[in-house]
Amino acid sequence: MRAIGLTILTLLLGGASLAADTAQSSLERLLGPENAGRLLARGELRSEFSADGAPLLLPNMPGRERVSEDVEAVGPTVGVEYALLYAPSASAAEDPGFVRRMYNTLRAFSTLAGIEYYSASRGKTHTLFREAYVIDSPQERNRIDDPRFLEIPEHSEAYGYLNESSLGRYVARVLYTHDRTGITMSITNVTSVKYLLIPVVSPGEIRTFIALLPAGDAVLFYGLACVKTTNLFNLAETRTASFYNRLAALYDWFCANMEDS
Repeated sequence: MRAIGLTILTLLLGGASLAADTAQSSLERLLGPENAGRLLARGELRSEFSADGAPLLLPNMPGRERVSEDVEAVGPTVGVEYALLYAPSASAAEDPGFVRRMYNTLRAFSTLAGIEYYSASRGKTHTLFREAYVIDSPQERNRIDDPRFLEIPEHSEAYGYLNESSLGRYVARVLYTHDRTGITMSITNVTSVKYLLIPVVSPGEIRTFIALLPAGDAVLFYGLACVKTTNLFNLAETRTASFYNRLAALYDWFCANMEDS
């Protein structure tokens, strides 16, 4: 498995020659020794935060401070983090196009439609996104196809339309980065969300962040989701549980798309 890890690292780092890096040493570098040990022992990490707190699991990576500042600017009523390891098969990791497949999986925005999660407030499995697709601009909102890339850009911006079963409809700005440390995807609403015609979430107050970072023979999947909204019906506790389940659903979506790509 160490050879697979070296393959992943080499692919992400553009073919540089590296010493083999174990999952534990990579995770300690990304998460710190304590969190790395907890992740390896438990299989996953979870953390929650609010307007008075800050993300506790953000990996050591370029842009870390920016993500933290963006979350602080939101002042979320609900915020969660979720981290676990994605372990590809040997044949998948040795594929020269493995990193491009990961990137194009995140770019397959329309495949978010129909994914399910366990809604703690409803007490049952529910559709997360009723609709999801890329649009040409926030103004025109014409649906366009998901892009696919042969060469991965360092930075890319897109806009998408989302119809969430719990939060409602909104247009989102989606940012992608790829560098010598991994791949990230950031989703931020640029339109308000309304409940019975009353705005309950302002632009910039729904944020989802995903990072795919090499960790030895695996890939660290880190997810963050937060929102600032009125506490309708006093559901903050169930919303926190549901937000964990949203990130778990996004991890399952990523894994399923990687298998299908």
